[in-house]
Amino acid sequence: MYVSLKWVEQIFRLKTLSLDLFIERLILAGFEVESIERKKNLNTIDIILDVSFTTNRADISNIKGFTVELFSLFKGEGLFQAPLNLKPLSLKFKGNKKKSFEPLFFTPQKNTNYQFLLKNINIVFTQQVDTVLLNYFIWEKYLQRKLFNPSFWHPNFSTHSQDYLPILQNKSNSFDTIDSPLWIKKRLSIMNFKSINNVIDTLNYILIETGQVFFAYDINSLKNFTKTSRLDFTVKLANETDKFLLSKFDNLNLTDDILTIANNNKIISILGIIQDYNTIVTKKTSQFLLETSIYDSEKIKKISKKLGLRTEYSIKLEKQIDLNILEHAYFRLIYLFKIQGITFEETIKKKSDFILGSNSKLQLEYLKNSNCKIKVFYKNINRLVGPAKKTSKLKSIEFLNCLKTLNFRICYRTDKSFTVVVPFDRQSDIEQEVDIVEEIVRVIGFNYFHPVLPNKNRLGKITKLEKLKRRLRTSFLNIGFTETIHSIFSKETFISEIFLQNPIVNESLSLRVSLLKTLLKKISFNQTTARKNFETFEFGRVYKSINKLTVKREELELISGVFGGELFRSNWEQTASPINWFEAKGLLENIFKILNISISWLPIELQISTIFHPIRTANIFIDSQIIGTFGQIHPNFALKNGLTKHLYLFEFNLEILNKFWNCKTAVEYSPYSSYPISYVDLTCIINIKLPFDRIKEKILRVGQPLLKSIELFDYYHQPPIKKGYCSLSFKLGFNSSSRTLLSSEVDLIMGKVIHCLEKNFDIEFN
Repeated sequence: MYVSLKWVEQIFRLKTLSLDLFIERLILAGFEVESIERKKNLNTIDIILDVSFTTNRADISNIKGFTVELFSLFKGEGLFQAPLNLKPLSLKFKGNKKKSFEPLFFTPQKNTNYQFLLKNINIVFTQQVDTVLLNYFIWEKYLQRKLFNPSFWHPNFSTHSQDYLPILQNKSNSFDTIDSPLWIKKRLSIMNFKSINNVIDTLNYILIETGQVFFAYDINSLKNFTKTSRLDFTVKLANETDKFLLSKFDNLNLTDDILTIANNNKIISILGIIQDYNTIVTKKTSQFLLETSIYDSEKIKKISKKLGLRTEYSIKLEKQIDLNILEHAYFRLIYLFKIQGITFEETIKKKSDFILGSNSKLQLEYLKNSNCKIKVFYKNINRLVGPAKKTSKLKSIEFLNCLKTLNFRICYRTDKSFTVVVPFDRQSDIEQEVDIVEEIVRVIGFNYFHPVLPNKNRLGKITKLEKLKRRLRTSFLNIGFTETIHSIFSKETFISEIFLQNPIVNESLSLRVSLLKTLLKKISFNQTTARKNFETFEFGRVYKSINKLTVKREELELISGVFGGELFRSNWEQTASPINWFEAKGLLENIFKILNISISWLPIELQISTIFHPIRTANIFIDSQIIGTFGQIHPNFALKNGLTKHLYLFEFNLEILNKFWNCKTAVEYSPYSSYPISYVDLTCIINIKLPFDRIKEKILRVGQPLLKSIELFDYYHQPPIKKGYCSLSFKLGFNSSSRTLLSSEVDLIMGKVIHCLEKNFDIEFN
């Protein structure tokens, strides 16, 4: 947000304070000053601050809200422009019995029709801007009285929907469309708004100053465009054939789920976002219609995202509207039009009272949220903020004064606690007692308190799960893998996903259910841009819905990885080729061997379409507990995403793996034999469906105790090997700790091994 210091200075006067101290105080209050610029605008020099704030502080995204914040931070004297003879609000009950708003708060009762209106809409304005010097007490009396009284105007709309509540529709008298005053042009130029005419410029000025949205429709253009002289606005869903004119040469195609406002079934604006170009105020305008309403902020967000269209209006309306602030903005707007010679017809007529019905969702939500109270204890404030630098404890009156300057109303107070009513525009970020304490500290200043460091009672230690992750990380990095990190949010939708109610961006619609898809997407992107493949792994959490009826969910911590696809050769005579399924399986077996965990494999055939190969996939078990899945990528998925089909995927549950991993510091060493190892190569042709583990287990059992190792070093399944079979080559290592083995001893064991394998399996030896 760009802030003009001259503009702020005209509203809020600070005593002698340097620019550096001013910026430092803003930073200590939680703001960030991105840049400072001296800008020349129409023969004047102004200092422009680019101030950023968190998304939950939409209440200060305008000059008025920012000035209120400055008042609380600097406790200075303010000059606030206000119209003369501003009458208090009144509440009208059944039977035309009026009652003044005493006390300043109300509690909605059941079976009661509430009707809110202004006691007197005719406000006397002077020809020049009157300013009233307000000290702290006048500020509290005036603003808290006005800001906390809900009020509604009478609209001339015939209907309203659950997503849209009309508040005001007011016709102007005849006027001349001319350039806006020079001072308005200056301030709009500072905020990067282009000057158009006196009506549009004034509406934009009010938007910047108060953050409130008003629309202006050219009445003559509206009648010609809708082919009717009757102004009867209704809410309707657009059709797919509807086109909306954004500018003179730019059309927007609408869909059937876009809410619009129509007159005589002709769309004149998209709900709360932008009005049709045919209805805007131009130089030929002689009369316009001023309109404002309350919108469902969630619907505004969805429509804006659906169309990919965000305007200054929609950004403001994505937050809830406080009717009291809207009332002040309306008075301010009428006043600015008045001094420019633009007047309006009478707004409220005695015979046209508008009674809000209980069927209005927006009305009920507003009444429900208009009296949000939080109880705060003094002892909790002192406990959380710690000792102040000047005194050990702050007085209770200092806490209350801080909150009053932020427009929090103190409705109940005792020696131990007090109860505050949260302003409507702060209810999105003030929800509990600790939020109130944070506001107090922010206003007083974080540097006012002593930093309290926690006591170190004991040293921290690494958990067993973290040790396992570090061991796995080191193992994968040592064999050439790259670790990647992704967000837990996902854009893609699955049946078991957990969706966010209010995502910040479209890429964060839900929580992820797997790590593999993001890894594969990263590999696909890398191959497309850099033409390189890489092997990667990731630690992360996934979130799944177990049962939608009971809304039961689970959070799992996994390790996932993707590897393969690179061409290599094991000797000079072979041509380069990617690793096969058995070699990929052996890589993971070596990882588990490092962890000293014995695993078993169970091939599975997938009936549904997944990212895993329907046949070349296996579940991995420790004892009878499944810990994850390993397999080749599905060829259809690889083709669709531009990936090689020689990729291998794995995903393991770290929490289950951690239960079986023995995290011990002592390492057992076996004595090394001083006698040579005798190696024998064994080549056989087996049925391709026969698991290698069964062959290995049988060989080890027959070859004991002299057989020490088995290594698979070659796999071949091309012709002349017949279909359904493959050739495997093993290297068997024999060794004794007491003597050198004779060839006859090794040959005898090899004969037993071959005889046992031929007897038990579909296997042939060369």
